[in-house]
Amino acid sequence: MTLPVTLTSLGTPVFTARLWTDALVPRAGGGWNWIGQFYNYPDEHPTQWVVMNLETGAYHIVEDVLVPPVKRGHRAHEKFHIRNQLRAPNGRVFFPAYSAWWWYYDPATKTVVDGGRVPDSTDSLLYSMVFNHHGSMLYGGTLGNSDSNGLPEVLTIDPNTLVVTPLCRVGSADHTQNAYAYYLVADGDWLYVLVGEDIWDVVAVRVSTKTKRILKTEKVNAWAEFKQIENQGLTVKLYKNFGLPGQTVDQFWVADGHWYPYHDGQPPPFTPRDTTPYTNPIGPAPEIDESLCPGFLKWRPHNSTGAWTQWPFSITTAPIPIESLLLLPDGSLLGDVVQYQGFFRFDPASTIMTTFGPFKGVTEGRSRLVVGGKAYISGYPNAPLWEYDPNAPWVTTDDGTGNPKRLGEYSNGVNHSGVKRSEILAYSSASNRLYMAGLRDRSGHGAGIGYYDFQSKHFAGRHTGLNFYVGDLGLVVFNTLGRVVFGGKIGDDPAFPGQTPTVAEFVLYDLNLNEIERQTPVPGLLGTGYLFRTSEPKVVVGFSRSGQLLYRWDIVSRQLLKSVTLPSDIGIVTQGPSGTITTVFGSTLVQIDPVTFEMTSLGTLPDPAITTIVQRGHDLYVSIGAELYAIIGASA
Repeated sequence: MTLPVTLTSLGTPVFTARLWTDALVPRAGGGWNWIGQFYNYPDEHPTQWVVMNLETGAYHIVEDVLVPPVKRGHRAHEKFHIRNQLRAPNGRVFFPAYSAWWWYYDPATKTVVDGGRVPDSTDSLLYSMVFNHHGSMLYGGTLGNSDSNGLPEVLTIDPNTLVVTPLCRVGSADHTQNAYAYYLVADGDWLYVLVGEDIWDVVAVRVSTKTKRILKTEKVNAWAEFKQIENQGLTVKLYKNFGLPGQTVDQFWVADGHWYPYHDGQPPPFTPRDTTPYTNPIGPAPEIDESLCPGFLKWRPHNSTGAWTQWPFSITTAPIPIESLLLLPDGSLLGDVVQYQGFFRFDPASTIMTTFGPFKGVTEGRSRLVVGGKAYISGYPNAPLWEYDPNAPWVTTDDGTGNPKRLGEYSNGVNHSGVKRSEILAYSSASNRLYMAGLRDRSGHGAGIGYYDFQSKHFAGRHTGLNFYVGDLGLVVFNTLGRVVFGGKIGDDPAFPGQTPTVAEFVLYDLNLNEIERQTPVPGLLGTGYLFRTSEPKVVVGFSRSGQLLYRWDIVSRQLLKSVTLPSDIGIVTQGPSGTITTVFGSTLVQIDPVTFEMTSLGTLPDPAITTIVQRGHDLYVSIGAELYAIIGASA
């Protein structure tokens, strides 16, 4: 009989609420108001706006009114903050939000006002917002969804009358993913829209007539951006094979609803104009420290090196689910919670839990690895790479120079991986490189692979030929063979209908990520699964949840050495320092020998919904939701 596992609660590391957006505005007559919106998605409660007088600490809270069947608050889009706040000439500050919602701060009443949903819209997000050159009109663009065949909508908001006017849907019918009205620039009666990200359209919208025309489209590994030419006009840079060998850039003028050839150093073939979007700088503003939010806000005057003023405030907080655990060299655990709400460190020896506050640099964490005594952290967005020295104090800085220190992004650079969401890291001592595999998400379909070279501090990667790999990615490096093995689950690519492979393959690269060959470990298997190392320098273990199969594969002889069918109800799976694989079958905690496949039941779990597991000696540390637990003496 299998006995129950004893879970010893170590507490809930993080109770908080996420700060989605903020603004800083001068008050008439002097002084400053700070504005912040807090909400824990996807909790079913209203968002809370805090409006605080910095000089007195007085504050009030504005909650959105949820009309049934709506249960979740309308959270603001997180890309707008103090540094780029949308402040109109009349002092109103605008906040685009999810569900095509919007809010604004009214300086006359010194409060936040609910602007409501864009009329007749069911779009997922009011993604982009920009003023025209004079600030007399605000333009917005959405993220489309299935109700609009994936195409976004553009609209105007008059900052004085607050009238919202939908204009039209933009983009071609060739998009295979929900598209964003990603970048906007207004020029007179014309609004230029770059629609992406799977393919990119350049669209001109005539505002007065609500009509549109597609000026150009690029479909092959595309990207697009605006480039203002000072005192001359607006150009578009439309990329083909962006970041790949053979990258080309088509740069052209856009004016009066048309495009014109661009020649470097030559004037435009139309009357020069300034299309730079309006901004309303707030001048010498106070310095704000939000590291203790929610709970406290710190500030001090512009250019001051003196003491901070700290004001308390109270809002609704909640326990935040844990998303990763990593064993550090000193035996302590580094963990983080969802939605950028920060990292924590737990020392089992002293039972001291230390939380480090919100961390905006990365979220979504399976990509965690210790190399050379330091922890390397990647995830979302844009597969950033952070280096944390556990022997130094945790210091969060806006420019990424603290500890953790930001090393760059796997998604950028020539021959880049194109990855938005890093899934796994693997280190090679032979090349002194940290390899990464992840999903391309909005930047394209499928997966990508990349590396960071510790010596040159250079990122590189590729994503060609990986468009059908859509999840459960695996990555193992064989140093003696000089091979990087990649695998994953196969899925459709809408851009290539009817071409989905019928079997999942391993993709073998050299240490420079040049593809060498592809191998089929198990005929008919649609997911190679998570990949684990063994003590043998040529054998990889595959754990396929989608295929319910555990197997050993020799990459040199190209032979399937052993396979075992797994139960259908498979939970989390991870590999410990000794190579032992730990997983959950139904409600049973199991450890597996990677060589013999001998399975040892460690007991039944009172709650099988484990989200992370890490092994420390004979003990296991797991998370269930927001709570951290120890299973003492569980591992043989």
